[in-house]
Amino acid sequence: MDEIANIKTELTTGKAKLIKKMRENQAVQEELIKHAILSINHTLEELYGTNHGTRFSVDVNEKSGLVVTLSKPDKKSRGINNMLIFSFDMMLIEMNKKLDRSLDFLFHDSHLFDGVDTTQTRTALLLAARKTKELNFQYITTVNSDIYSLFSNELDQYKLDLDLTDVEESGGLLGIRLQ
Repeated sequence: MDEIANIKTELTTGKAKLIKKMRENQAVQEELIKHAILSINHTLEELYGTNHGTRFSVDVNEKSGLVVTLSKPDKKSRGINNMLIFSFDMMLIEMNKKLDRSLDFLFHDSHLFDGVDTTQTRTALLLAARKTKELNFQYITTVNSDIYSLFSNELDQYKLDLDLTDVEESGGLLGIRLQ
């Protein structure tokens, strides 16, 4: 019984030390966290205007440890949730560049734009095009032709027509052939 009590005490002490260390690290990283919050905020302002009502926070709690929250009060739609993902991903690319790390591409599937208003889809794609120039990374996305045709005049300069097929042995995506 004493052994179990000792293990429990060690675990509790170890957890408390980890939480303390995470809180200290959070304080040290405060400027980077603020930059990340501003990055997400700027993207959401472009998509939804200045009163978008989104909350992004990085906290430490004793139950879960590090807690990253990105929420929007009216996020009842899939489209809004998807644009939160888009904004978070753009922030990750921006922070990656700021920290001089080597992630040089971002890939989104057309599902990211499901349920998204065409105005926000257009804005997101144009924002991604602008960010690729500013941050020197490659943005790859698949977009359904019916959506793309709505604003193809603005996006044709970024378009790369690619027919993906697995009819021949050389077909596949990113060198992968699915069976």
